[in-house]
Amino acid sequence: MQKSIGAKDSPEGARAWLDYAWSIGLPEVAAFTARENAPSQRVMEKIGMIYDPGSDYENPELGESHWLRPQVVYRKQNPNFSSGVPSLATVMSSFSM
Repeated sequence: MQKSIGAKDSPEGARAWLDYAWSIGLPEVAAFTARENAPSQRVMEKIGMIYDPGSDYENPELGESHWLRPQVVYRKQNPNFSSGVPSLATVMSSFSM
């Protein structure tokens, strides 16, 4: 059995999910993984997702000291979506400190 974590076909599969999300009209896709899972983060970056540090969180299902508890969030906006409502990135950028 082929190891799936870090597999070279992972970006292609992820792109297929993005294509599906855009085809059903979703304005944005968000994905998360453990902070320690660098291969999954690389896949998200390869398909154009942007790290959103303000959305990082601790998985409440895991113990306080569990190494998978810290989660990172990546997002990608649908390039073809136009609702007249500003994107999350636009709204968040207006709160620059």
